[in-house]
Amino acid sequence: MSFTTSVYLFAIGAICGSVLILRREVGFVYKNGKPEAEMKIDLFVDLFCPKSKALFSRLMEVVDGYRDDQIRLKTHLVPLPYHAFSFMASKTVHSVSTLTRDQQTYNWMAAIFSNMSLFRENAHSKTQHDVMTQFTDMVETFKVDKDDFTQLCCSDLHVEDDTRVGWKYSCSRGVHSVPWFMINDMTVNAEEWTVQDWKKQIDKLLGSQ
Repeated sequence: MSFTTSVYLFAIGAICGSVLILRREVGFVYKNGKPEAEMKIDLFVDLFCPKSKALFSRLMEVVDGYRDDQIRLKTHLVPLPYHAFSFMASKTVHSVSTLTRDQQTYNWMAAIFSNMSLFRENAHSKTQHDVMTQFTDMVETFKVDKDDFTQLCCSDLHVEDDTRVGWKYSCSRGVHSVPWFMINDMTVNAEEWTVQDWKKQIDKLLGSQ
């Protein structure tokens, strides 16, 4: 075992040992995906990652072609340290999810991806206040009270803990880059899959059950 691998495994062990008990199941379920769905897809993304952006919209297009009891898509947020303000972006998703009772969660993530260039532009010269102002300007179009939104993002301990533990959960599953995929709890190298590739694999698996 290499030194690098040993350090990684040690870090994962430390993370797993310190995970808090979440108030709810980890991840955000797309639309009305059923817990008993035949196929469960877990997508791990960073909201400021261009590759995550492409795969996010692609997977939603795929899942829209199936029934809720056939496929359940769940998205997990993995804010990477080298994407400035990514952790803050993840906190906004938890906040919108809380304030809209999950009704606008995926629309909000899609909006962040669509406006990624605005957040990444001159990121080195922006403050947290600057970025938070950008988020509050966006959230008003979702009919979310910006004061409640700001309070959750900046002061709510549940949002802070959920965001941190969501990242720890991803690490505990061996996720070390994004986008990352799991189908029925097994890691799949699907970054290059097209919509048709996904449908081919899904139809094959669903047809075998």
